[in-house]
Amino acid sequence: MKKRKRRPLTEKQKKLIQAIQKKPDSTLDELGRRAGYSKEARHNAWRALQSPAVRTRMAQIMENDPELRDSSLLKTLKEGLKAEDVRYVGMGARRVAEKDYAVRKEYLQLAFRLRGDLTPEEAAPVNNFLMKISMTGLARIAQGENPSSVLEDEKNKPS
Repeated sequence: MKKRKRRPLTEKQKKLIQAIQKKPDSTLDELGRRAGYSKEARHNAWRALQSPAVRTRMAQIMENDPELRDSSLLKTLKEGLKAEDVRYVGMGARRVAEKDYAVRKEYLQLAFRLRGDLTPEEAAPVNNFLMKISMTGLARIAQGENPSSVLEDEKNKPS
């Protein structure tokens, strides 16, 4: 069996990688437009990110940056799953920390996307799913349990 030759990066793929490096918090639609994709920019950017050449180049870039190595990313992801909203109240400025479910949800979605379990097209249903589930359920999913069975348990849980 012949080994497939890896294709070099296209100009649009190179521009996509540069766009990610310049503004990593951009949406796929924004990144796709910056890279020169016109129609269905988000979809084309997502497809480009799935190509072996782009994935390899992104992995090289990330490995060369200590803050982007797997161990650093995992640490940050774990911290995000424990996000709190901290406020200071009263005359004595008493510290009050509450769980920040919105931020935790974003980090959980990121974890699913990093694992390849979530594409941009699937994000909307996942948002609805996450609104219906408790933090205990989210923790179970983060530890590797099947999301469908966790949601079923949540539905059957007495109020």
